[in-house]
Amino acid sequence: MLFPKIILAITLYFLALCPQALAVMDFNSDTPIYVSANKMVSHDKEKAVVFTGNVQAKQGDMIINAEMMTIYHGATKQPATTANKTASTKIDKIIATGNVEIIQEGFVATGDRVEYLASTEIVTLTGNAKIIQDNNMVTGHQVAMDLAKGTTTVTPKQCETTSEAGSKPAVKPKVEMYFYPKSDKAESK
Repeated sequence: MLFPKIILAITLYFLALCPQALAVMDFNSDTPIYVSANKMVSHDKEKAVVFTGNVQAKQGDMIINAEMMTIYHGATKQPATTANKTASTKIDKIIATGNVEIIQEGFVATGDRVEYLASTEIVTLTGNAKIIQDNNMVTGHQVAMDLAKGTTTVTPKQCETTSEAGSKPAVKPKVEMYFYPKSDKAESK
């Protein structure tokens, strides 16, 4: 019975690291965001900017690559003035789809779609979600990281198969984790 407890402890340790890796993802900070894409369309009524084709967004040392990215913005934080020639815009939500890849030092997350909600500080990676930090990896259908609380939840895709009794759909979990613990010998070298 000790082995399942060890696996649980290792899993909880690794998952606790995931939000810390994305903690610097602060799209409302003063650090500028640079976005490049094949095309950009601004929708004033929806307060959204849509980037399509080879999208790459950079802020500090974080990079997000995707086929499409929509940035929803709110009111301007401070208007442009003579002394301050640039206005600052608050970002409410970011949705990126199509071969999404988030890269930061020692951390890579991939999936079909990512959504970041500034109001809740939750990042949700959906569809073939995979997070790699150092040599450790966790995969599932969806990974939800609550940056404010420092929690990560990985869920499998729900499989719609009928049980033998024919009554309820059976769920086949597809969450996997690979954890490579550092040995005391490796640290002392």
